[in-house]
Amino acid sequence: IILKSDNVTYTNKQLYYYYQRKTSILHSGNEKKIEDLIITIEELNKNLNTIEKLKEPLNARIINAFFYVHRLTKNRTRKKESAIQIKRLRKEVKKDKNISLKTKIGIGISYFGLWLVDYIYILKAKLKGE
Repeated sequence: IILKSDNVTYTNKQLYYYYQRKTSILHSGNEKKIEDLIITIEELNKNLNTIEKLKEPLNARIINAFFYVHRLTKNRTRKKESAIQIKRLRKEVKKDKNISLKTKIGIGISYFGLWLVDYIYILKAKLKGE
């Protein structure tokens, strides 16, 4: 749809909210869901990365997706590939003045090791009672 559109815009405003349960599939390491996410990332990158105005928000979304994959996958190859992609993207995404604070923090911590990002996420979830 975006590729066929004459004009495209985006916003950082939160326009919807949804409730997340700790038992939902969103928070599980469902490998089929992770595989679908990786396919989606590849398609987005292939088709939208040529549109200059979409590069920054696309890269921010992609790095967040790879943080998600790294945290939840049990597949060692997938975990290694997500780490490579995070390291490849973080310098570029860090320059984007519109990225979320959560993404900035994740990128900053990732320089000390992705194990630390994963650990802090688990700690945060425990503190929230998830």
